[in-house]
Amino acid sequence: MWLFIRRFKDLDEKEREELATIRQASETAETLYQLVQQFLQMVRTLEGERLDAWLTAVAQSQIAELQRFANGLEQDKAAVLMGLTHSPNNAQAEGQVTRIKRDFENDVWTRWISLVAAARFAPLLRTGRAQQASYADMESF
Repeated sequence: MWLFIRRFKDLDEKEREELATIRQASETAETLYQLVQQFLQMVRTLEGERLDAWLTAVAQSQIAELQRFANGLEQDKAAVLMGLTHSPNNAQAEGQVTRIKRDFENDVWTRWISLVAAARFAPLLRTGRAQQASYADMESF
């Protein structure tokens, strides 16, 4: 589900409608979307000072898959903070930033979010029930 990691302004009309349907179907989907977008904003704008608040929000979210991702960030927090606070043009941080971006963009994040979103929300899209689904329905996925 690339819809969760792409910028809203980059989505076409059909993708925006699909994203809206998913987000409205469940509080969990909305929380997941907001946390994903917050993290990506930190990455794009090098706002590492927001990492601790984001990690706290993830811990409170009760979304196990996202919590596992956050635990991985915690294990290498020094490198993550370096990557989120220093420009990739800074020679001292360049190697760390390159490694973090490579791991994040090519492996960890895109696979993770695709699997989570597909597992939780694809059944609703296939059955056409997304608009009628309640929060309780979504929690069963």
